[in-house]
Amino acid sequence: MIKKVLVTLLISSQVFAITNITELIRPYLTDLIGSEFTERLIGKSEQKKVNKVELPPIPEITQNTKSVDVFKEKFIEKNKVRKEDKQGYDYNFVRELILSTRNIKADDVEVRRWMNPLEQGGSREGVYRAMVLDSYYANLENYNQPLSKSALDYAQKFFKRFVGKKVKPSQFQGMNIYTVKRIATENCLDILDVYLQTNQYENFLSWYSIFSGEIATDFSVWESKMRSNTNIGKHKKWASSVPTEFVKSEVILKIHKIFNNLQQRN
Repeated sequence: MIKKVLVTLLISSQVFAITNITELIRPYLTDLIGSEFTERLIGKSEQKKVNKVELPPIPEITQNTKSVDVFKEKFIEKNKVRKEDKQGYDYNFVRELILSTRNIKADDVEVRRWMNPLEQGGSREGVYRAMVLDSYYANLENYNQPLSKSALDYAQKFFKRFVGKKVKPSQFQGMNIYTVKRIATENCLDILDVYLQTNQYENFLSWYSIFSGEIATDFSVWESKMRSNTNIGKHKKWASSVPTEFVKSEVILKIHKIFNNLQQRN
């Protein structure tokens, strides 16, 4: 009897050790050969299997979707940030936004330029949309640099999963990474806006938390503990405790960061 217990414990510890090793090397393999080949080699992570849950219904975005006529009631923001804290949060957001969208470090002049509208009551989403429509970003989109295979493959999965659109590789022809990540981000922001303006706050939280949990599992590029957390519930708890503007700004930064990373791969 004692022998059986010892053998069981030994086998269990070996399996546990193997599982730990595979999960330890998973991020490095993902960076080296991509998530798809990593899963073929060592299988899907247990966390990823748990996290693969259904997204809420994704609204169809049309030209008239964002018209105020379709909104029965205006969303009322419940979570507030103290005025004395907001400037610091906005400053960090602008610096990170410039880096993630343009792939360059922000200088003081550019930071001040984009801080001005925020200090005058503008939204982070508005700043982002203005930034990717300015002449600087337009020039980036004109670079003749094709998408990497990793970026192209993931873009198809991303649009199907998070935007509800089935796209073919040919639809990305002539686009570079700057165009793709802008379109992906704008589509996701539109979806989140519709959730908020049609009294679907719970769907807003669910979409964000599933999105954040899954990309935390798929990509090992996150510096902060919260962004690297694969637990969907924790992302939902965080999103429900901050202004919706902060949630949308996280979506912006995360999409640009993962596509920047994918473009650097083969």
